[in-house]
Amino acid sequence: MLTMYREAISQGIEADDSYMIRYGTPDVVETVVNITSEKYQASENWEIMHEIVIPHESDLERLPNTVYTYVLRHKYKFIVKLLKEIEEKLDAVTEEELVQLLEEYHRLNQIKKSMLSDLGTVILPE
Repeated sequence: MLTMYREAISQGIEADDSYMIRYGTPDVVETVVNITSEKYQASENWEIMHEIVIPHESDLERLPNTVYTYVLRHKYKFIVKLLKEIEEKLDAVTEEELVQLLEEYHRLNQIKKSMLSDLGTVILPE
């Protein structure tokens, strides 16, 4: 996505969300849609009838936090993938490799816990 953005900017094209959705790969389109669309939407009557103002994810002051959370969730999924790869390798390794893999596993697990803490999540589905 970053490569696509840089290429568009270098050609003088405004690489906004509609550009990314129109010309991006399926992964880019999914990421842009997830970042720019709201997961939940309250009824318009809620604000009118009950005079309760509901903040929207699309509000500019909330956007940095929304993007950070989304990026952190993607990193979390990558860490989980690395942990599974290490688990698969554990059966067929020498003792020296085992020590290295376990140290790496422990380090990745600490990163995973830190990410979950930042996300405010105790358990995240893998």
